[in-house]
Amino acid sequence: MTDLVNPSPNRAVSAQITAATIERAAHAPGGGWVVPASDSVIEATPLNAFAPEQSSADLDVQIDTGEAIVGGVYLGRDVTSTVTLAASTTDQTVYVGGDLSAPDTVIVGLASDFASGDPRIPVATYETDASSVTAFTDKRVLGRQVDVQNQRYEGANPTAVAKATSTSQVAGRSATLLVRDARTAPIPVGRLQDGDRSRTLEYVPSGLTLKVIGITLLDESGQAPAGLTATVSDGSGTEQFSTNNRRTVGTLDTPLVTLVGEQAPVTFAVENATGDIVRAGGTFAYIIE
Repeated sequence: MTDLVNPSPNRAVSAQITAATIERAAHAPGGGWVVPASDSVIEATPLNAFAPEQSSADLDVQIDTGEAIVGGVYLGRDVTSTVTLAASTTDQTVYVGGDLSAPDTVIVGLASDFASGDPRIPVATYETDASSVTAFTDKRVLGRQVDVQNQRYEGANPTAVAKATSTSQVAGRSATLLVRDARTAPIPVGRLQDGDRSRTLEYVPSGLTLKVIGITLLDESGQAPAGLTATVSDGSGTEQFSTNNRRTVGTLDTPLVTLVGEQAPVTFAVENATGDIVRAGGTFAYIIE
């Protein structure tokens, strides 16, 4: 084989390799992953997962044979590659990728060896002194990886979701808990005299926290007229948050209001101070955790 890239310019696409690539490459995060030494996409005998040399008495490092899925492209090389590092330099990353301007061309080298647009993934990072390698970090992602968006409740209605941007935002939270803990308190649109209010209540047990992450306020026309207010009050009846906006949105990280500990009860209310009779209501989205 030496080098094999599929799909590759100026030659027929291999149906077998394409099928294997599609099956394995869907949703690959971070650009792709290295096929483990115990596995193979098309080779009868598995290759060596682009295993990087960990130390060297000179500035040349060896990268073993391997297969990878990179940018939706299959690539394989069954010969060892040599990469020459710069002297006295930190953070030199060696990549494996494909040259998409030439047929069946695998690149194993530094960033400068790749053209703009060539797919690549990191293999190792090196640090050197004047004549040898002094530090090494394995950067390979070994084995099939699937990038599925973590979804969390975040918004002003019960179907609003947003992509979690860090693992800490969903750490220790199963999908079941996230769905269970996300709640809404609807106040149906109804007739309100001037100076009157509609309300709904929520009890928060000791040891838990309530975070309000969205409020929708509207009259029967779908607007929020001046003098119509949505409020959140704690267990002592003290108002902790209010808004006159039709839609007010926070997040799990920056909620509109946070109430810690037992609240018996929290009061969500829509208050009319418009000077007239209105038909109005609202929805309060929150989480208890």
